Order: sequence, then C-alpha cells, then structure tokens
Amino acid sequence: GDPGSSPDKDGSRTDIGAVAFSPISIIINEVNYNSSSDINPEDWVELFNNSDKTQDLSGWIFKDEDDAHEFVLPEGTIISQGGYLVMCRDTTLFKEVFPAVENYVGNLSFGLSSRGELIRIYNNKDTLVNYLTYDNNPPWPEEPDGNGPTLALRDPSFDNIIPANWAASVMYGTPGEINVYITSVNETVIPAELTLGQNYPNPFNPLTTIPFYIPEAGRVTIDVYSVLGQHVASLLDEYSFPGHNTVVFNAEGFAAGLYFYSIKADEFIKTKQMMLIK
Repeated sequence: GDPGSSPDKDGSRTDIGAVAFSPISIIINEVNYNSSSDINPEDWVELFNNSDKTQDLSGWIFKDEDDAHEFVLPEGTIISQGGYLVMCRDTTLFKEVFPAVENYVGNLSFGLSSRGELIRIYNNKDTLVNYLTYDNNPPWPEEPDGNGPTLALRDPSFDNIIPANWAASVMYGTPGEINVYITSVNETVIPAELTLGQNYPNPFNPLTTIPFYIPEAGRVTIDVYSVLGQHVASLLDEYSFPGHNTVVFNAEGFAAGLYFYSIKADEFIKTKQMMLIK
C-alpha cells in the first residue's frame, strides 16, 4: 500500500484495495446477420448463460447501435445455467429452419446490418451487460455475410469483443446449442460430446443433410420416424470415425409433413424435427 497512508488497526501498512472480479454472466455467443438466399431464418442473436445459476431475463433489453431500436424480453424469459436463448427477428421463419429449437423469443422490430454494427444487451435495471461490434470485413470472418454460416464465438469464456475469437459456423449455425465452427485452416472444431445438428435445408424436398459430431469413434445409428412414432427409414447403422459427419435423407415417395430423426451412440440418444414439403 501507500507508505504515506495511515496504517491498518494492527499497525501494518495499509493494504491495496481490490474488488472481486465477476465474469460476465450473459454473453452474445452467435449472430446471424445476413442469411443466405436459399435458407433464410431472418436475423437472430444467441445469448449464452456463462454463470453457475439460472438467470431471469424478464425485462432485459436488446438494442443495436440505434437507441430507438430496442426489443424488451418478455416476462418469464428464463435461461438456465450453461443454457442458450435465441432472439429472433421473425419467429415464424426461424422455426421453419430450426423447428427443434425451443428457447427463443421474438419478434424483433428491427434487423441487423449486413455491413456490421454495434449490438447490446441490458438488464432490467438498464445496466449494459454485454456488447459486440461485429463487421463483415477482416479480421472478422467474411463467410457469415450472405453465404449461410453465422458468426460463432469460438468459446463462451473468450472475450467476444475481439474479432480473432470469432469464426464462421458450420452450415447455418447452431442456435440453442454449442457452437460448431470452421477454423482458419478449414478444419471443423468438434464439441466435447456427440452432437446432433439441425438438418439443412429445412424445410426440404426431397433431399436434406443431417450433420452430427463424434468426439470418439464408435457405432452410430440414425433413424427417421413419422409424427406418429412409426419407424420409416434407417439412414445409418455403422462404425463411424470421430469428427464432423453427415448423412443424406432422400424423402422421395414420402408424404409431406413433420418427421423426427434420432441418433444413438452408446448411451447418447437425441432427436430433432424436420419438415418435408411438396
């Protein structure tokens, strides 16, 4: 401490003051600011709860760089520990592309600039919690500007204001799930656990691709079920190598409607929805 300051009560030199550091609890984790022409869920922004407890986001405010543009999160908006929340420009278009995502809110009355801009999230006491100024030019990844991928934070513990901590996502992004992205050497970063991605395109006719990610080699099965739970197709039942994999579902001859696809590997089972249109 300062030698010129008064000593502590025990006679020792005054200690340097300090304030406990608290990590940012809610962060902007993924951004879709300019959809591709073939798959368009409209603009959306994903928040991640980086804290060790459930957070109530009722009354929180999302803004772009124009203070007149704001979206107030509705009452009862909850994001669990380590969970995600997606804020959508158009919930109808978003659900057409990502029907399995449940934790979302909308509709935003404003869109995001394809040329880059400031986006912000405030709590219900009007305190700035997290912000991001993204761009569509280097050092920011350029692929998210109209080509399909999203801006994906490489790790939720990284400082999201630094461009190098962002990458282009695999395909059309992973709203509501761990980010999966392409590195600068064109390699896919694999999640720590097996993950079932959203099929693309979705809705589809008659072909669609289902991505999945395997940290370890093993037998994997992927099956398709009707809305009534009837097994209608087996897409995969074989030993698969670790990494990013895909399987194609050809629905030629199937009736239009909602279908479910399920992956199983060891004790892991996960199911998602897809929509076939004619």
